[in-house]
Amino acid sequence: MGKEAINIYNPSTSPPAGGFAQGIKIMPNDQEQNYEDDLNQSRAGNEENEGSDSQDGAPKKTPSASVSIPVGMLCIAGFFDLIGLIPILNIFTDNNKKVQKIYSNITNLYRTIQEDDLKMHVLVDNLNIMVKNIRILPLATVFHLFGRMVRDIAQEKNKKIDFEIIGSETSTDKKIIEEIKTPLIHIIRNAIDHGIETPSERVAAGKNSIGKIILAAKQSNNKVIIEIKDDGRGINIAKLKEKATKKGFLTQEELDSMTDEQITNLIFVPGFSTGDEITNISGRGIGLDVVQSKISQLNGKVTVISELNKGCCVQIELPTTMSIVDVFLVESSNQTFAIPIEVINTVLRKKDDEIIVNKNKRSIVFNNETIPLYDLADILNLERVPYKNDKRTILIIESNNKTIAMGVDKLIGEQEILHKKLSAPFYKLKNISGITTLISGEVCLILNISDIMKSIASIKTFTSLAPPKKVLNSNFNLLLVDDSATTRTLAKNVLAKAGYIVETAENPLEAFEKMKPQKFDLIITDMEMPEMNGLEFVFDVKANEMYADIPIIVLSSVLSEDSIADVIKAGALKYIKKSEFDQDELIETVNNILHKEH
Repeated sequence: MGKEAINIYNPSTSPPAGGFAQGIKIMPNDQEQNYEDDLNQSRAGNEENEGSDSQDGAPKKTPSASVSIPVGMLCIAGFFDLIGLIPILNIFTDNNKKVQKIYSNITNLYRTIQEDDLKMHVLVDNLNIMVKNIRILPLATVFHLFGRMVRDIAQEKNKKIDFEIIGSETSTDKKIIEEIKTPLIHIIRNAIDHGIETPSERVAAGKNSIGKIILAAKQSNNKVIIEIKDDGRGINIAKLKEKATKKGFLTQEELDSMTDEQITNLIFVPGFSTGDEITNISGRGIGLDVVQSKISQLNGKVTVISELNKGCCVQIELPTTMSIVDVFLVESSNQTFAIPIEVINTVLRKKDDEIIVNKNKRSIVFNNETIPLYDLADILNLERVPYKNDKRTILIIESNNKTIAMGVDKLIGEQEILHKKLSAPFYKLKNISGITTLISGEVCLILNISDIMKSIASIKTFTSLAPPKKVLNSNFNLLLVDDSATTRTLAKNVLAKAGYIVETAENPLEAFEKMKPQKFDLIITDMEMPEMNGLEFVFDVKANEMYADIPIIVLSSVLSEDSIADVIKAGALKYIKKSEFDQDELIETVNNILHKEH
């Protein structure tokens, strides 16, 4: 492209008519080549005119009002300044510096937050350890109580016993120390009464006349191992078999198929005793099943190792703490449950055709052994939901010297939780040991595996993995009003097991909001609640024509007879005290009211 020039007005003169824009003219390309000559001639002419004017005294000529400048000779900076870009560039430069400074500040802030977060985690972990240690006590607080007991019983039985304590400095949770005392007394009494022989019997068997009982404890990872060893007569397997068949616990065929370890564990069966007579020393008519039951409640397990005429060892494995528990979260019937991780052996995935069905009972093969299969929904009497795939999630559970397979809908994962006891009115809820609040804020029930092992005998198994039909109670909608999250969750589960559809509300105001779009067949309410108490709620419900026909049950810990009379007078059909609560009674009451009303 050829060069062009700009004809611009002389700034010493006034702008041409039409303004600045009219003073700029683009020179044609064919005239630009003569620009230098024209410029020189113009300068020479100007000088001549100036000379003649000075001589003649005539006035000077005004220079031309415009000057032609080629674009190629125009300074770029001047051009930018001409069109106003320099200030804009300066603004961009300043803003860029500001952005860089902000970015640097954000980076430093992010680094500071990371450091503070790390410090916070360290502080929280240290605080957690300190809180745990507050509840931790040495086993010596209970171990040292047994020395005198052993000495007194040995004298009464005319036996000589050397009692030794090892590892009493081992620490564990205060609750465990409080609860472990009774099982240890029971085991030690059995060792003295049934295990250790009399001095004459020991000498005849080639042993020292003084028997030996060792109570030992040690720490193993997050577990506490307690062992009660004796060098007595041990457990006679033949005698156990005889007792089992004689009392009708097992048939001879069943005994023949069992290992010695399985037969030894018969001592933990309720009502089973190896003693020929009831004494005040050992079982006192009560079998070792109470020991296993108590240990299971502590999320522990007990095993027995015995050798005839050599001795016996009872080993108890317990967690170091009861307040903080490692659990595995599972989902069944759209509800989340926590299972102590100690009882889970492994997790399997099985297809329908891999499940063995025999006489309406299901089982699977694991480690070359046939293990009975139960669905968690069936165990808890919940309505099963359709499975999302063709494989079933199965947990292998080991507790109380039994192994079962438990089917669940979904695995959620492992989590450390705070174990909370059940509160009134659910002190004793079948198959449930406690409750917790998960990280998500969801309330979750903790399963009592010991109870489950006892209750599976009455569980009906299904030949098909398809969920059973809904029960008739699913036609009824219930509204549960209570400000306690624990009570709401537990009561809802009790009623849901009976097949009812249950909605919950934290207070009466929320209850009224839920009653607007939905029709409820029954209301169960607490008495003491914020904003509006149960009595006011009953009055308001009965005063409203839309809800007056809904029957109401009051479930409360308020024991005043006047309060009971007031709510009944206000229109409640039934008042149930939480202190006298029985889940079967609640279900029966609900059934009677609903089926009578409908």
